[in-house]
Amino acid sequence: MFVETLGLLTKLEKLVSVNQHIQPNTLLLENTQPYPGYYSQHEVDSEKPRTVFIVTKERYSIDEVLRLMYEARKIFNHQLDATPCKISIFSDSYYAIRVRHLKNFGMVKDFQDFLRGEGVVFLKHRAINDTATLEIQKLFNLEEIIAGVYQDLDESGERYISLSVKLDFGQFVKVTQAVKNNIDENNFDAALAVFYRKNGVVDAVRVFEPFISIHNLEKIRMAYEDQIRRLKLNEI
Repeated sequence: MFVETLGLLTKLEKLVSVNQHIQPNTLLLENTQPYPGYYSQHEVDSEKPRTVFIVTKERYSIDEVLRLMYEARKIFNHQLDATPCKISIFSDSYYAIRVRHLKNFGMVKDFQDFLRGEGVVFLKHRAINDTATLEIQKLFNLEEIIAGVYQDLDESGERYISLSVKLDFGQFVKVTQAVKNNIDENNFDAALAVFYRKNGVVDAVRVFEPFISIHNLEKIRMAYEDQIRRLKLNEI
């Protein structure tokens, strides 16, 4: 069953300011490791932008950002991906447009020029090098491969496993650490997800591990449910 829907992804990532020569005096952030919980021998191409965050003066809705993205795709003839994001670093919060699948840093500048032409105002450059909590509104394009397990059709290494309860992000971080400490199949990156289906809201964990089997996904889901039960008992 195919599912195309809107939702929210929340995760922790290390963000650093990008050199100002790309677009002078604007705040542009890049994640230094897109999937920090997954340990791989593969080298990241340092000449290409990974995921970049164009920090804006105002907050933009997902409707506004998707409209901008679709227009930019026609202009650049390239399937870039853009979505709104909130970045929290300690007590500071920023609004940004998260952009992926750019060919090079020159395209980052071109996309910023396009956004400026559409009236988007950017925050000024500042030095940032910290772990941030990211709340990313996004369009999910999924296939439910077995009950409660979804394959991301845009990112082959990402799957989603449904949860029986809603967790806040603090609970999710605590439960994830307990899961990783208690199973052998712990080489994966996890993020908290929620997306909407006709019959209700799906609370889920986004699991990144390109070569994981369905069997191990099920083991991870069972481990999450076990740790959630333990968490709830401790909170009573």
